[in-house]
Amino acid sequence: MVAKEPERLKIIGKYLLLLDHSLGEGAFGNVFLAQCTDDAHKKQMNLPDLVACKIVEKNPKKTAYLESEIETMLTCNSPNVIRLYEVCETANHFYLFMQYCNGGDLADLRNLRKCFTE
Repeated sequence: MVAKEPERLKIIGKYLLLLDHSLGEGAFGNVFLAQCTDDAHKKQMNLPDLVACKIVEKNPKKTAYLESEIETMLTCNSPNVIRLYEVCETANHFYLFMQYCNGGDLADLRNLRKCFTE
């Protein structure tokens, strides 16, 4: 019988990051599944059971882009745009906790549309 490896977890603020559950990666960061560990905070923020967490390494180029992304997401209130719940910061990274959508990404949607239009 082979022993199962322990799941890689990380605590950031009131959130537990599930590092074995990667949702994707992009030019500016990686996205993982996460959950709030504080029930009072979860209720106050009206958080679902699972959220997505984008981890972005700090550097001058990324920071300027990220500040713009955060400002846009915080001011946009639409059912068609991912909701940003909270941003946490450490010495080396930014953590964006946002709405988790399990339907894939824009590339998946684009490929699906191509199947129906060809």
